[in-house]
This record gives sequence, C-alpha cells and structure tokens, in this order.
Amino acid sequence: MPFKDITAQHEGLFIGIFGKIASVQFVPQYDSVWLNSGDLTEPSICIPLDNTALLLYRFEIDDVGYFANANVLILGTVRISQFGKKYIVLENPKHFMVDFFRD
Repeated sequence: MPFKDITAQHEGLFIGIFGKIASVQFVPQYDSVWLNSGDLTEPSICIPLDNTALLLYRFEIDDVGYFANANVLILGTVRISQFGKKYIVLENPKHFMVDFFRD
C-alpha cells in the first residue's frame, strides 16, 4: 500500500507500505532514525539505532542520508501517535527493502 493511503483504519495492522522517502532525521531522544515520506501529516518509518546500523551494513552505505529520495518497502505494524502521526517501527531489518536508483 502506498504511504499516502495509510489511514487511522490501518492502526494495529501488519502491512507492507511503500513510497519515496522525502527526508531523513536522527532523533537522539528516541535513539532512532526517522524516514519521512513527506510533511508532518504523512507517514514515517522509525528505525531504532541498532537496526539502523544493520541496514547500513546490509546496503553497504555509511550514511543514513542515502535513504533520502530512495524508494522503500517496509513490512510492519501501523501505529498512530497521540498527535495523530502515522508511522511504522522497523522491528526486523529483513522487513525493509530499498531502491536507491529509481525515480
């Protein structure tokens, strides 16, 4: 399902979502990297630091910034924050695929 199609009805469902990453942000207070699909109202992917290191190794890159403008597919459970932010936490690094080269 495309990022843009995720709604509150999907909360708690384990699904696959895909789309282009607009920006990448390290959030130290949560020890995680966030891959954002757009502005604050668009879904995001939260990657705990231990999984971030595994992804960097797996995709042979040395900077999470490489995920910006890439197309990704993630499998996970849709969550919604108390502020209405839709997101998926990457629990298993094998549930994440990336295409760095496609427009």
